[in-house]
Amino acid sequence: MVRGSIATLAFAVLAGMAVSKAHASPGFDFVCFDRDIVASVGLDLEWANAYLKIDGEETVLPATGQRSGNSFAFAGNGLSFQGFVPEGQLTLADGRTARCHQTRDSIKTMALYGSDNNFRWSAHDARGTASGNVRAAPSVFAEKVASLGDGEPVIIKRNTDEFLDGFFWFQIEFGEGETGYIWGALLCTDADEPELNTTVRRCS
Repeated sequence: MVRGSIATLAFAVLAGMAVSKAHASPGFDFVCFDRDIVASVGLDLEWANAYLKIDGEETVLPATGQRSGNSFAFAGNGLSFQGFVPEGQLTLADGRTARCHQTRDSIKTMALYGSDNNFRWSAHDARGTASGNVRAAPSVFAEKVASLGDGEPVIIKRNTDEFLDGFFWFQIEFGEGETGYIWGALLCTDADEPELNTTVRRCS
């Protein structure tokens, strides 16, 4: 009951702590809270800086190294924010820490538009799983047009924004240039891309 109250309070406070959109990139907003810590963090387009808002003040944390895949690390003024999308850890100057999670709206935005500077979804390689049904529309009730073999290569063309049981529906290209729609749980990818890794599971 206490934990639920803390979470409710945290999100109520965060409603008034939106990360400055002049700095933050769509797709990379985080919320952090743990007991008496409530904060929000946004990353800029190049992941060069993290913009931390806590106690009504914004602090800029520069990246501490070269970006590598989904991992990130920022530090400054005795503060640090590091992790691996979609999770991170905020460490304050007094040593207190808070777990951080990418916001649901942020994940959805990133999945729809990608993380490049133009916010466009670009094609990515993926593989199908056994009995992965491809349909004429993004719905389990749509006509089945094909079935993917286990490990069959496909190209993800776009995210449809249709969401079912934790996964989006994607438009894919497969076979000899055929197209159709498939539920994301029936795909996996080896691509090390943030906009995929929060919406499609890794093959390995």
